[in-house]
Amino acid sequence: MKYLDFSKIYDIKYILAQQPSYEMKFLVPMLVVYTVFLMLGAVSFILFKKKDRVYSYLYNELLKYFFVIGSVGLFFLFFRLEELPFLSMRLWFLTIWIAAIIWGIKILIYRFIILPKEIAKLSKFKEFKKYLPRKKGK
Repeated sequence: MKYLDFSKIYDIKYILAQQPSYEMKFLVPMLVVYTVFLMLGAVSFILFKKKDRVYSYLYNELLKYFFVIGSVGLFFLFFRLEELPFLSMRLWFLTIWIAAIIWGIKILIYRFIILPKEIAKLSKFKEFKKYLPRKKGK
């Protein structure tokens, strides 16, 4: 069994090859990963239909994240199988994964840093709103 040569990752000619060789060792794992991303997007679309004001931004970001990464990944995987010169470049897959990592970090920052602050602010507002006068008659 051949070993993976990680030195090729740093070779610019290898990454920018317009017609990469058809050695798709990772075809099935990439197909599975991108399909799982699409399925997670569909599951998040079904589960997160609740209109919770606090979590709605997080749910929308997760939905977009899974659908975009999964569909764009499958899009470029199709062109890799068809061996189209420009759209089958390894650069596209590298770009997808870098974008997925950056976008995922942004979602995690929102979830663990910004969202607790918003929840605390909303609970303070609800506590304050209890003591405000209400309209009579309705």
